[in-house]
Amino acid sequence: MSRFALDEATGIIKRLMRTCLLCKHVKGPHVIQRPWGPTLKCSRRNEVLHWDFLSLTPSHGDLRYVLVLKDDLTHFCELVACISPTAFIAAEAIMDWYKRFGSPETWQSDCGTHFRNSVLNLLSSRLKSKQVFTPPYSPWVNGTVERVNRDVLQVLRVLLMEYQLDTKEWPYLLPVVQANLNHTELPSLGDKAPVEIFTGLPPTSALNVLWNPHRSHDDEPIAVDLSKPAIVNQLDELRRSLQ
Repeated sequence: MSRFALDEATGIIKRLMRTCLLCKHVKGPHVIQRPWGPTLKCSRRNEVLHWDFLSLTPSHGDLRYVLVLKDDLTHFCELVACISPTAFIAAEAIMDWYKRFGSPETWQSDCGTHFRNSVLNLLSSRLKSKQVFTPPYSPWVNGTVERVNRDVLQVLRVLLMEYQLDTKEWPYLLPVVQANLNHTELPSLGDKAPVEIFTGLPPTSALNVLWNPHRSHDDEPIAVDLSKPAIVNQLDELRRSLQ
């Protein structure tokens, strides 16, 4: 600085270093500050769709990733197992969603090349939808789908341990996990299930394994023994049947 005259040079340099995104990224695992931006708000189902790729352990086949799609308002989600995160997989998944529920008005995702590309840009324009991207290194902006990712990982681990399955067999459990997420009543939805609010269909209950809702009311009432010894015996029989 001996050849230049700059007032408050030290303060200017410090401010520059505090706002340099690359410096913060390479200096360690610290949270990179971002200016507050607009938050997507919706008032209708299928208005905003959040999606993200979740990396899992290798399976017996080539499947390694799960594309998670979640409706913002109702929390209704779909899980798509895939080999790799590509634009083709994303486009195919959004078309599957579109043929059943219609096209969401807004698609929110991170800036990965599997989302930010000419293929999805063209597809969104054809479907009259808008793509919204979150800033880099800011997963909390798209936190609603990150929460689903965490739930998927936790439920998969529990099911694999409960059924004593190899970790490579997780694709077979994916439909069960999706059903569990969509048919579970949530306090944030007024004790309603996502599938009920999104599709209008009544959710299934885990108690259906004990009582058949389609059984005629004229039949004799069913007596269910919920004592501890009876439950232990039923669990033992269930485990033996799965071996």
